[in-house]
Amino acid sequence: MKIFLRLLYAALTVLAVVANFAISGAIIASIHVLQWLAYPAYFGSYMILAGLVFTVIVPAHRKPIATIPFLQRFLDVDGRRFDKGFWVRVRQHGPFALVLASALILGPFFAALFIRFLGLPEHKAWMYSFVTTLINAVVWVSFYLGGFGLLRSFLLSVFHA
Repeated sequence: MKIFLRLLYAALTVLAVVANFAISGAIIASIHVLQWLAYPAYFGSYMILAGLVFTVIVPAHRKPIATIPFLQRFLDVDGRRFDKGFWVRVRQHGPFALVLASALILGPFFAALFIRFLGLPEHKAWMYSFVTTLINAVVWVSFYLGGFGLLRSFLLSVFHA
């Protein structure tokens, strides 16, 4: 049974990485098409996902209604999960630094899960989510527009000539 679970976790990990790359391509393409309108679109879509985490997946004071029993142990609110590795140094700077780092590295959806893991009060949870998603939108959309735009123009100049 343990081997089956390990294989299942490995398969889910591979599937998550493939899905992440597929979604990243769609996000980059949509940012390229939307240009400056990508900032509010990116921010709004990730705030909707954060709201989904806060109200449905891991609500503050109610039993989760949309959580699959298999996933329940991964969504248990426990701040001790971040007491090892890279997260220890980030956590020393406070909960906002931890949430911001998770938003920039893993994305705003996982930052909302981190907020729930930290057990922050509801008002502070929404405020942290709003601010970190705003910062994340500015950083990543600017990176996609600037970095990939620069790479695209370079490749066009190299191969078009």
